[in-house]
Amino acid sequence: MSRNKLRRIFISLGLAVVALVMVMSIATASNVRELRMEDKCDAATFPPEAGCTSNGGVTFQEFLAKLNPQDKGHRAWKFNFGREHIDLNETLRATNIGGEPHTFTKVQEFGGGCVATLNSPLGLTPVAECSEPNIFPSTLVTSKNSLEIKGVNLGIGTHNFECLIHPWMRITIEVRAD
Repeated sequence: MSRNKLRRIFISLGLAVVALVMVMSIATASNVRELRMEDKCDAATFPPEAGCTSNGGVTFQEFLAKLNPQDKGHRAWKFNFGREHIDLNETLRATNIGGEPHTFTKVQEFGGGCVATLNSPLGLTPVAECSEPNIFPSTLVTSKNSLEIKGVNLGIGTHNFECLIHPWMRITIEVRAD
């Protein structure tokens, strides 16, 4: 066999492998929908117990100033999904890209979180889920980490999610049949 034929065979095989890898990665990625948990805390000004690890630019005083019924919490603390639904066969991955810990907790109804000092200025009372003993360990997402929830485990329908630390971080996600 000539060198040119061998070269063509190796190039063809290489391209086939690359194409297969691309198809597999696209198929896998399409089953995961990314949601971002965001905040802009400034570690230099936030108290250590807040767990802030970034220099997001919002000082603790600016954060506190937004804890009132008019502002309903600082708008830089949010869930960012860009969609309203996932399919039953998809996985929702909530990734904390902020500097503080957050929870991504399924709640029956939106309300206050489990931190009284953040609920009080907003005029909120804790959601029922705050009384569940393992709610924080099972839904806490520290900075630069993720939590995955399969649509099939949620079931078809509308589901509310809230951060039980920062209760203005809320989102409704619909799970649809495939």
